[in-house]
Amino acid sequence: MIPYVNLSDRWHTAENPGGPWTLKKKSAHDNNAFQISSMQRRSGQKLDPEPDLQVFAAQFARKSGGLVSESNTGECAFGRFGTAVFKAREFQYCQCWTITDGIHFILATYICDAMPDPDELRDVSAMALSLRLIDEPPTKLK
Repeated sequence: MIPYVNLSDRWHTAENPGGPWTLKKKSAHDNNAFQISSMQRRSGQKLDPEPDLQVFAAQFARKSGGLVSESNTGECAFGRFGTAVFKAREFQYCQCWTITDGIHFILATYICDAMPDPDELRDVSAMALSLRLIDEPPTKLK
């Protein structure tokens, strides 16, 4: 399975050889990047117990050298998510999402060397909450 996102018209896939799937704003003059990776359980067995995704996101932020300013959890297209907003080293704004369907995980990170504007934040949040795993890519990709 591969990650799939409802891609905003203002974003595109950026080259990132050897790294995670990376999206950037088409009109960007900064290095802000939305990156997506997945971890899949081959056994297909449900996680028991299911992890606290909000805590998981905050731990990821702290392990990245970040100071968490906010975190929350909720439902999304794939199942449930936890998210944390933080500052880290040379990045003014960062946010991560830990997402699961109870079996597989998706990790999304948004790292910004320049403060994102409100439209950019809305786009990234909507894309993060639309993430899911699919068996094969749709016939038409943006």
